[in-house]
Amino acid sequence: MKKIKPLVATVAIFIVLLGCNKEEIEAPTPPINSKLDSVITAIKGYAQKGPFIVGSDVTISELDTNLSPTGRNFYSTIISDVGYFELPSIKLASKYVQIKVEGKYFNEVQNYVSLNRLTLYTLVDVTKGNDINVNFLTDIQKRRVEKLVGEGLSFDKAKTQSLKELLQIFSINTPESGDPEYWNIAQGNAGDGILLAISCILSNFVNEWGDEYYADWLAFLIDLKLDYSEDGILNSKLIQDKLLTNASALDTAQITSILIEKYKKENKEISIPPFSTYLKDFIENSPYQNYLKGILPKKINDTINILTLNDSTQLNSNSSYAIYIEAPIGVEYGVGVSLFVYPESLGNIECKSSYWESASAESYSLHVSKENTIKIPIKLSGTGKMRVNVSMGVLGAQKFNTINLFW
Repeated sequence: MKKIKPLVATVAIFIVLLGCNKEEIEAPTPPINSKLDSVITAIKGYAQKGPFIVGSDVTISELDTNLSPTGRNFYSTIISDVGYFELPSIKLASKYVQIKVEGKYFNEVQNYVSLNRLTLYTLVDVTKGNDINVNFLTDIQKRRVEKLVGEGLSFDKAKTQSLKELLQIFSINTPESGDPEYWNIAQGNAGDGILLAISCILSNFVNEWGDEYYADWLAFLIDLKLDYSEDGILNSKLIQDKLLTNASALDTAQITSILIEKYKKENKEISIPPFSTYLKDFIENSPYQNYLKGILPKKINDTINILTLNDSTQLNSNSSYAIYIEAPIGVEYGVGVSLFVYPESLGNIECKSSYWESASAESYSLHVSKENTIKIPIKLSGTGKMRVNVSMGVLGAQKFNTINLFW
């Protein structure tokens, strides 16, 4: 009888198991994507507003298919001043991740390292490549992608639709060069040019010379992202006009020079992308209002506005000239003008006006921010030379110009 007991016990256990509910003996739920539950050699890329600087924080967060965090995070830092980061070995159970970069960055428009920190994001499918960048476009796109996925669109379709909608805000047709997480302001392809153009527009009116000004810029970026993410359309006229006005204030030759010098200092080769083409198309084709355009009319009847002339223009003393400023309606603005007459030209120019805040035989200056229209006639005789400095500010856009004129 003792030899039979083990067999009886085994049979009894088997009968008990057969009587169990099916759900109680099923295997545990598999991971989000079991095929990805293996080491990925590296996730690497560049974080760029302009380039983020060494020491900026990088966080990679795994996301599920609904783009909700799984709770698995990986950490790194920017390791070069061209914004490079890498994580050499991470293990993921999902193909979707969010990359967050937070730190200071190089401003490619104003040519300085930011005084304050900025945070940018990218949402990406890592099965499409491990070279992944973080930039303004991926950051603006993020909330819209999340909304579209939440409404039932696949991740790929959400990315495609959101990019098309985003670029339409800037009068740009979607290129064939992939998604913005693969674009780079230091490379020469079409997508790279689009990225640099839009980055420059958004950089032009950042003001860090006071915490409240920087906070205003960050609030503007948030308003832009919230507006666009709701329906894929930019509805705010104020934001529309700020974008176009700031685009028209950019000096593309100066930006190119700044970037070349920046990357030269970092011992990196750079291929400047064709960003000026996209800026020009936006300025010429956008339905938004450009407030800088109307402040300095080129001509008033037959009188030429010298503030709109090109540097080294030869004037004709028989023509009619003036300094003419027409204020935009409904927005804050400021215009500063200083005029310097070279000594050999004294007595050959007349530009008297009560608008000048300071005036002498050789120099004149004014600053206006309230008057609707200012007109200062200029009369020339004999020969001469003068230098005119012009500064304008409206809707955050700043534009400066120096003009040397001869007659």
